[in-house]
Amino acid sequence: YIGVTNISAMIVGNVSSFTATSVILKTPLTAAQMAQLRVGMYITTNMVNATTVPTAATDSWGNQKLPNPNYYLSVISGWSADGTTINVS
Repeated sequence: YIGVTNISAMIVGNVSSFTATSVILKTPLTAAQMAQLRVGMYITTNMVNATTVPTAATDSWGNQKLPNPNYYLSVISGWSADGTTINVS
């Protein structure tokens, strides 16, 4: 496991919708963008998942912390040949 923080997005897609197993794009990925994808890569968004409520948390002293974000995050398991769908696990 290698963790990297604050890296620039490799691909910024125009998303139509999310499911438990896929990201459906409004605008298909180009061949160059699909060439950047790898199975096992993380996929994440800066869009809040409106179907779940963020969970509250406290620190070790009992102080209320900001709610944990509930962004869409998964691992790429494949993608469609036409570039309209990214499959996730």
